[in-house]
Amino acid sequence: MRCECDRAGLSENTPCPVCNDSLVVPVIEKFNESELAILVQWFNSLQDVNEQYLDIFDYALSEKIYRLLGIRVPKKIKEKAHGQ
Repeated sequence: MRCECDRAGLSENTPCPVCNDSLVVPVIEKFNESELAILVQWFNSLQDVNEQYLDIFDYALSEKIYRLLGIRVPKKIKEKAHGQ
């Protein structure tokens, strides 16, 4: 049974952070640095206001964005991205 890898913005050659299944090039890498920074701000705002709507795939994507930008990944995001 496959997880919902497409929610994490993954495609065929990138392993899913949840099930480790390989699915092509991540959509997220098509954004420039400024756009990624805006996505980080959006995620942080949503986390502060309505965390109940976020799931493991959202946290995995957020972790990936932090890493692409070279920003330290907050502990809470790391834990939730890995199902802890």
